[in-house]
Amino acid sequence: MYLGAMDLNYIQKMRKGVGAVWVMSLAILFTLVVLVGCATQTQQLPDTAKSLSFSPAPGAEPVAEQRRELRRKLPFYDRDIDIYNLGLQAYDIGDYLEAHDIWLSLAEEGNAIAQFNIAHMHEVGEGIEKDTLKALQWYKRAAAQGYAEAQNNLGILYSNGIGTPVDLKLSAYWTELAAEQGLPNAQFQMGVKYNSGRGVNKDDKTAFDWFLKAASNGFPAAQTIVAEYYLNGKTVNQNFSLALYWFQQAAEQEFPQAQYSLGVLYQKGEGVQQDFSKALAWYTRAAVQHYAPAQSNLGVMYARGYGVEKDYREAFNWYRQAALGGDAIGQFNLGESYATGRGVERDDNKAVMWYGMAATQGLSDAQASLGLMYELGRGVTQDFSIAASWYRLAAEKNISMAQYSLGILYLNGNGVPQDDVTGAGWVSRAAQNDDKTAQYIMGQLHESGRGVPKNLTLAFQFFHEAARNNHVEAQYKVARMYITNKGVQENLKEASYWLIKAANNDHAYSQYYLGLLYQTGEGVDSSMVEALKWLTRSAEKGITPAQHYLGQMYENGNGVIPDQEKAAAWYRKAAESGYAPSADNLGYLYTIGKGVKRDYQMAIKWFSIAADQGYKDALNNLAWSLATVPNDNLRDGKRAINIIESLMDTDETEVGLLDTLAAGYAEVGVFEKAIQYQQQAIKHLLSTKQTDRLKLFEQRLKAYQEGKPWRMPVN
Repeated sequence: MYLGAMDLNYIQKMRKGVGAVWVMSLAILFTLVVLVGCATQTQQLPDTAKSLSFSPAPGAEPVAEQRRELRRKLPFYDRDIDIYNLGLQAYDIGDYLEAHDIWLSLAEEGNAIAQFNIAHMHEVGEGIEKDTLKALQWYKRAAAQGYAEAQNNLGILYSNGIGTPVDLKLSAYWTELAAEQGLPNAQFQMGVKYNSGRGVNKDDKTAFDWFLKAASNGFPAAQTIVAEYYLNGKTVNQNFSLALYWFQQAAEQEFPQAQYSLGVLYQKGEGVQQDFSKALAWYTRAAVQHYAPAQSNLGVMYARGYGVEKDYREAFNWYRQAALGGDAIGQFNLGESYATGRGVERDDNKAVMWYGMAATQGLSDAQASLGLMYELGRGVTQDFSIAASWYRLAAEKNISMAQYSLGILYLNGNGVPQDDVTGAGWVSRAAQNDDKTAQYIMGQLHESGRGVPKNLTLAFQFFHEAARNNHVEAQYKVARMYITNKGVQENLKEASYWLIKAANNDHAYSQYYLGLLYQTGEGVDSSMVEALKWLTRSAEKGITPAQHYLGQMYENGNGVIPDQEKAAAWYRKAAESGYAPSADNLGYLYTIGKGVKRDYQMAIKWFSIAADQGYKDALNNLAWSLATVPNDNLRDGKRAINIIESLMDTDETEVGLLDTLAAGYAEVGVFEKAIQYQQQAIKHLLSTKQTDRLKLFEQRLKAYQEGKPWRMPVN
């Protein structure tokens, strides 16, 4: 899958798995809930203001008993209550103008609750023209009378510059007045202010105290924040039990951020026993409330089969909901679904669209994936320059895949000026981020001295790191360096260790070399059974040297029962792939008729294939066949002589060459030279004590002396 040789034009990028799960941070939660309770966020009258009747007016919806108790404490006269209820009845049936006119009379008489309601209606334009300046004025009048809800909303208007210039100090002043009265929303807002230093001096301890007050008063956003404090050990000692308690308090109020956080805890097993089923349940409760991060993570659960049967289609559906809600992670995950065809028909155009939407929101993983689509020309016209731009954005955010990919573009000069040094720099940054493919490439760069100093020791170190990260090609490379004593001291035991790892990862060449080590007993205990197993696995993957060695094992009976037919079959597989030693051996089997029927024409064919590659043994065997086969139409003594004489230029003492050259001269009738070369061959046999062939050589010499050429058997 990854680079074997230094071929930078054919490289596969590391891809993120579908749907990475991101844990919510405290800063994210502040962003989500900072406006909770702000009057501008709702189109309905706040509950504490709209439910002030002692007894429901005809047609009015019932109110909770605790709210009745609150109203009993308000300074209302009986007449005011009756008038207020008329306004409430009009409000409940949607006659906002009538409600406004009724409550206005009470407000002008100094009724704080009515003043608050009029302010709210002006703020949101409910039944009357929106007028934030009037809203500010009415909130001030109610706030001045000590009405906490008005004080809180007045603080929000000053904070956001609604109806007035932004004044953070006045905002903090009014919000704190409301908070001191025990209003949970205001207490929460004070926590936000002290956390951010808006209108007050930043103080994490004071921020936590206000959050805790709001949480104790049942405010779910504050409960979630307090849980985050305990979870992360910020300002307070880390306490998983308290974190879980406060998350659960908020979650049971159906606060989706808290439900989502519980899902994350149970999924990761952080502070609780890992439980995918519970994680799934909490994600689901948040997701059905359209909380996009939960929808996206719920999709991940279905995609990976966590706590539920794997279902890519269901994952796709949840990703889509999150994406349509504008969630960048959901958009990225949806793009992944379209790019991989998981849960939906593959559609590169839609993948690019969703990646693009997430990328423009600044999601670095999406930027990297979008770069990849432009590099590969999937769903868009291939454009290396645009790919480089997206990669750079993600690379600068420390996304290793983007760093690695950008480096490869520089090394190849695709979309950017060719620059080995810059390319190596980006790949190095990815390698430092533990990207195993980048580590492997850095090993290659140091091995070749491209963009970095040539240094085999450093090359080995990078290969070794990649190997430890389970990069299979690197595992093979490390083993080979241990075997060849390059960049590291020779160590066959270590070599076998890495070959075993790579072989178990189905790396074909590692299986081949491991088979050889088991055959020789180097670095491992000798085992012909293991040798046969690994060589067979490698050979079945088309590795020609492994096929050749299997042929030898079956031909010679090394660790197996001799089987000439199997030997011929394995030689043939390797020979058909152009492996010269196997072609030569197959030719020999055709010559002697083992495993195949004797066929000199086929022998010459396979000898020729090997000889064309310059394989010396095959050249000699081809020449011998041309000089000695019994088939008149196949013999060619002159060609045999030419072949051997070209080899004799480099080796005049090779016994086999002398023997073949003698046969060639005998075939063309020049027996004087045949006798001369055969005598030389016999002399070298005697001097080197190779007496096993002496009798056969003497028989040939006698034939030449009698004026007879040598012939191989007819059958």
